[in-house]
Amino acid sequence: MRPIKLKFLAKFKTLFSNENLVETTQSDNLKTLADEKMKTSKQLQASLKQLEFISFFETHIDKRKEESYSLSFLQELENIKYASQKSVIELIEYQKA
Repeated sequence: MRPIKLKFLAKFKTLFSNENLVETTQSDNLKTLADEKMKTSKQLQASLKQLEFISFFETHIDKRKEESYSLSFLQELENIKYASQKSVIELIEYQKA
């Protein structure tokens, strides 16, 4: 009965050795990195879509009289455009790294 216990303990020890833990940690890190890249990719797509919409809207505003829109609305549109542009630049920089 003693050799069976030793074999079991040897297998148990190899299952939970540091080598396996390192591989699992590296695999988890790669998964986290891949998830992060997917998230930034989706954020980049959303920001680019937002900029595209703003561009079309600005074209529409140019065709009409700008006086028909309130100043606060135009300022808020400009703020959103600036924030989207900044977000796109940051996300592109982050993806390059």
